[in-house]
Amino acid sequence: RAAEAQLGDASAKALEEDKKHSWGWQKYLAAGAGVAVAGTLVGVTAGLAAPLMAAGMGAMGIGGLGFLATTGGAAMIGSLFGVAGGGLIGKRFQTRLRGLHEFYFTQLPLQTSSKTHALHATIMVPGFIDAAASVSPFTPLRDAMGVDVGDAFTLYFETKELQALQGAFAEFVNGSAKSAAMSLVLKQTVLSGMIGALAWPLAILKLGQLIDTPWAVGLERAKRAGKLLADVLVSRAHGKRPVTLIGYSIGALAIFTCVQELHKRKAYGLVETVVLLGMPANSENNDAWLKCCECVSRTVVVGYSENDWVLAFLFRAHAFCKSLAGVSGVNVEMFRDQPLLQRKLRCLDLSHIVAQHADYLDKMDEIILEVGRFL
Repeated sequence: RAAEAQLGDASAKALEEDKKHSWGWQKYLAAGAGVAVAGTLVGVTAGLAAPLMAAGMGAMGIGGLGFLATTGGAAMIGSLFGVAGGGLIGKRFQTRLRGLHEFYFTQLPLQTSSKTHALHATIMVPGFIDAAASVSPFTPLRDAMGVDVGDAFTLYFETKELQALQGAFAEFVNGSAKSAAMSLVLKQTVLSGMIGALAWPLAILKLGQLIDTPWAVGLERAKRAGKLLADVLVSRAHGKRPVTLIGYSIGALAIFTCVQELHKRKAYGLVETVVLLGMPANSENNDAWLKCCECVSRTVVVGYSENDWVLAFLFRAHAFCKSLAGVSGVNVEMFRDQPLLQRKLRCLDLSHIVAQHADYLDKMDEIILEVGRFL
């Protein structure tokens, strides 16, 4: 009941916000029904598990937990975990919120047959996906030795656009590789920092037309998804427990946008750790990075590759952006007068793994081994 009450409050607030933006109320009616049913199911299972948790902890020598075996303890445990299942599953019904046609979560299967919920959650956001894939691109994270991600969810948004982007990457890279000379000029031009439009050969600019449109669409959709993810976290749909956010490419941009939105709402401490891999964002925007580090309670990991010529090429028109987080990392010296924030920000050089942007998907298993020590 406690979980259902919290879900009802969250749905009411979302509905009020929906009216302010002149969005249709019908989708919230459907979402509320889905959340209530799913939240009740997960909440009930978590509540029934409370006495067992108390007994198990007692067996480990952790005393003073008899409260968990009572009705109040069951309600507390249901509240802690129930919202996670109900909220995240229910969100898939809100298909056109903030201009998105698709926004839903799937849960990574547990490593064991145990159905016990973890005390923390991880939400992972892909930036592009393979249309032929039947599992989450973050599946290697679940299988990595020594990495505990708790209850892990993959957030999908606008999957057709993400699939189109992955296809555009492949076509672009294959097209540039047809000419060894063109490929060499492309890499040297990008990685030397010559990102002005006039610096590019005409053949390369024509080739870039294959990817410019899906990339621009993806960037806009990612920012919208990030704001919606902030709504989810503020509503505590993941439960009253810490959450880790992991994303690559525009999925990382969605997370970065989400954290900026949380800071704007003064929702500090909801996010424990963020991992931003190959993110298409300005690394010299000190104000944005300051807000990110202030909002995240533990660690901000920025994964980058100096060899990612595709990402640098995609930002050739942004002459104002001289340094990309996904290509050069972030200068932690910007926080030299704030040692606590400086310790939060960690840069992870993935140049030995990532040769071009699509490798964030193709080599996820290798990347996870590098990221695991920060989780």
